[in-house]
Amino acid sequence: MAVFIPRVEERELPIKLARTEVEIAEERRLLYVGMTRAKRHLALTWSGRPSRFLRELGVEAPVVRRERAPEPDDPLYTALKRWRFARAAADEQPAYVVFHNATLAEIAARRPRDVHELGAVPGVGPAKLARYASEVLALVARS
Repeated sequence: MAVFIPRVEERELPIKLARTEVEIAEERRLLYVGMTRAKRHLALTWSGRPSRFLRELGVEAPVVRRERAPEPDDPLYTALKRWRFARAAADEQPAYVVFHNATLAEIAARRPRDVHELGAVPGVGPAKLARYASEVLALVARS
């Protein structure tokens, strides 16, 4: 039998509500019960900070460093970032809610000429098309 235990990470295992030593010990016991049910295969996964229980078991989680992709050296990309900042401020929301940097970079690279081409850019869905298409396409047309 194979056992898969996902999200073996802090604030998930032990859960953030486990505050006392007794509650944390119970979380540890439940993990042990789940792990010992595996007959042949055991898979533990995490995407955030690995659980302290893994360290207790001697599992060394590899440190993964994600490097940011360099920002494009493109005047359109710079103009799109300035527009996004102003639009986000006007809408009183974080800039990434308008568009992520990767989406802006893709718009600058593709230079869409109409709504259909803009809609094909990853990160531009129907709601963002309805809200921002005219402004973004006007910026692209001016570049």
